[in-house]
Parts: sequence; C-alpha cells; structure tokens
Amino acid sequence: MKKLIVLLLIVPMFTLFAQSKEANISKLLKLTKFEEQMKQLSDGLKAGLMEMGLSAHPKGEKLTEVFEKYLGVKSIVSEMKKGYVSGYDEAKCNKVIEFYESDFGQKIINVELDSNTPENQAKTQELMKNFMTNPPSDTRKQYLQEYIKNTDLIKVQTEISTIVVELMMNNMNKILPQEQRKSEGEISMGLQMMKTQMAAQLEQTVEFTILAKYAELSDDELKKMADFFATPAGKWYMKSGFVGVENGLKSLAENFTKGLTDALK
Repeated sequence: MKKLIVLLLIVPMFTLFAQSKEANISKLLKLTKFEEQMKQLSDGLKAGLMEMGLSAHPKGEKLTEVFEKYLGVKSIVSEMKKGYVSGYDEAKCNKVIEFYESDFGQKIINVELDSNTPENQAKTQELMKNFMTNPPSDTRKQYLQEYIKNTDLIKVQTEISTIVVELMMNNMNKILPQEQRKSEGEISMGLQMMKTQMAAQLEQTVEFTILAKYAELSDDELKKMADFFATPAGKWYMKSGFVGVENGLKSLAENFTKGLTDALK
C-alpha cells in the first residue's frame, strides 16, 4: 500500500514536469519563429524538386502529396522539435527564452528570417561582393569568428547542405524525364564532387555570408550575439537544433525517398 501511495504521489509530479517541458519548448519555438524558419527550408526543398520536374511528372500530383507528407513544414517542425525535447534542460531553456523575449533577441530572429527572402538574398550577394573589396574592421571580424565558433556554424551548415544535396541527387532519376537521367556512376561521382565543393565553399564564404546577413547589427550587437552563444544556454540551444537536423531532417529525407519510390511503382 505504501508503494502505491508513493507511486500516486510521483505520477502527478511527472505529469506536471511533462506539461512544463512541452509549454517551455512551445514558447521557445514560437519566440524563435521556428515554424517560419522551417517553412523557408521546406519551400526551398520544394522549389529545388519542382525545378527538377516534380510537378511536371506524369504522377506529379501524387509525388507532391508525398513531399507534403514527409517534407512539408508541419512534418519538418514535428521532427526537428524532437531535438529540443530529447535533450531538454529546463534552466537552459528558460535562459534561451529570456534572451529571445528581449528586443535584441527578436531583432536577431527577424534579421535571420528577412535575410532568407528572395529579394534580400540578392542584397546579401551584393554585400558579400562589397566585403571582398572593402573588408570590415578587424574587431568586427573577430566578433564574427567568435560567433561562427560558438555556434559550430560550419558543421551545422555542412550537415544541412549534405542532406539537401543527397536528397536531390538520390531522387534525380525518379523525377527527371528518361532522356535526362544519369547513370548510377554519374550520380555517385556527382554527389561526391558536390559534397567536396560544398565543404570548401562553406569554409571560404561563411564569414562573408554572415557579415552580409547581420550587416545591420552594430559591432556591440554582434559581440552580444556571439557572447550569448558561448553560454551553456546558447550552446544547448544550438546543440538541440543540430540534433533535430541530424536525426529529424535526415530521417524525413530518407522517408521521402522511400515514399517517392513507392509512389512511382
């Protein structure tokens, strides 16, 4: 009877913790406009597949349904969210929430979202060219390098880019017209070449890309952002996001490939 009483006392505590955990993660994702960020990712993937001929395929409607099932924004949000759930740390999550509740935190999120719109991507490219001929101050470059290091940005970007490239290359022959298809050898060689080029390009351009992306931030704001991601809370936030990419996005891409194969039978 005593064991039963203890169990009955513990169950509500676990329930309250689970509710608090879910509420905190939902609040964090809302503050960081996570769904809007994932929509940009989903739209980019869809545009790439459409360019390869997804909608023009004889089974285009069915293939588009497969895309929405596995790589639509709701699916991506659901899977990527698991990264924050699996390694949940209440104290660190609260610190991240506090940061993104501030005007400065919201400014960073809005800058990140705006930089990914088609009109601002062209502006970013122009700024990158300008930085090559008119480099920023050493102080600004130092803060930028600290931000890249603290967020492990190159590793994160490389993982996302690799998943996207593999997704496109592995499904190329399923979507392209017969006369445009490549041999398995050509696809394998092309995939390896793209991965190598992509890694080298990220190393070379990441500083200019981030400088252009956060051009409207002052030096002090850039330092403040870099400093936050050096804290345990900032590192937890980035690590949780990376786990979501590494597990969730990779799994969705693999399931999409399987779903596409089944839909074409």
